[in-house]
Amino acid sequence: MSQLGTRVSGWLGDENDIAAVLSGLAGRDALRGMLARLQPKEEVLLLGWGVPMPILVRSRRYDDDFWKQLLGKDDRLTDAQAMKDLGF
Repeated sequence: MSQLGTRVSGWLGDENDIAAVLSGLAGRDALRGMLARLQPKEEVLLLGWGVPMPILVRSRRYDDDFWKQLLGKDDRLTDAQAMKDLGF
């Protein structure tokens, strides 16, 4: 595990699992707190060599709204609205 460059981890409840994910990383105490606060089934933490700092990623629910947007049955966003939704 210590030779893995980039790690993706969801919520972990067992201390042994958390220790295994964090093996070989600097700043384990801060990362331990981040892993403990993840929302189960909603968030993952990207960390390690491939990302400059740990990144929290929230997953999307596959509900009716998702499928409407995916299949194009929802109103199309304007460019300005899309940029606003992305945080620009």
